[in-house]
Amino acid sequence: MPSGQMNLRRPLRTALICLLTLPAVAQTTSPMEKAEKVFAAGDLRGAIALYDQAAHAKPTLYEAPLYAGDAAYKLADYPKAKQYFDHAIAIDPDRETAHRFLGETLLKMGHTEAAEDPFLDSIVAEPYIKATRIGLKHWADTAHAHLIDLPIQLPPRPPGRAWGPARFRAAYPQETLYRHSLAEEIEQIRALLTAAGPSPSPDPNLHSLQLLDHDGMIESWILLDHWDQGVTQDYPAYRATHRDLLRAYMKKYVVHLPGSGS
Repeated sequence: MPSGQMNLRRPLRTALICLLTLPAVAQTTSPMEKAEKVFAAGDLRGAIALYDQAAHAKPTLYEAPLYAGDAAYKLADYPKAKQYFDHAIAIDPDRETAHRFLGETLLKMGHTEAAEDPFLDSIVAEPYIKATRIGLKHWADTAHAHLIDLPIQLPPRPPGRAWGPARFRAAYPQETLYRHSLAEEIEQIRALLTAAGPSPSPDPNLHSLQLLDHDGMIESWILLDHWDQGVTQDYPAYRATHRDLLRAYMKKYVVHLPGSGS
């Protein structure tokens, strides 16, 4: 596992090790199960060969190239690890681990600038997992960059939400239970911007919202840095069509490189 990161992607390994302890009559050992046993024994090259077999048998198996890359990383074969992590990302770009491990691998290869995007992509993939922010902080420390949260404080709102269950069901007919939503939050922020008018506001909070609105990034700010449990349910659909915009938001408003003057 790349250094400095929490071990958050081993449930499959735990399950496979448990399978290996069952009576032999109940076992049908797959290449992945064999690979996990060989990996646990310390034979990293043997494990890679078995992960390759598993990937060949099931090309959509994300864990096969992910764990092969992990083994290659431990062998300090960073170019090979990069290939495996790229493969895992191609299988499922909406899982964060391969992005984050690719970033760690590029750092080991001395490609600090190139490592920024994989760490940002890990956040775009799964922004509500703590390890993604830890990974970006590791990159920022290496690159001598600063990570800044926009200091936006929205004005107090009346108790409760602007929308009730009926309004919510009209906007989200496929859902039966009311929740706070991206659409509701956007509507409230739009009301603030309309009241402020088109001129730059002297209020720093409203001015920051105006800048985000100009860049088309209010949704990105809400989903990545101003979310609650209700809003997070809107994230997968938004990510599906706005991945590049979400990354661009992070680059412009969150990551500040040395000498950028930000």
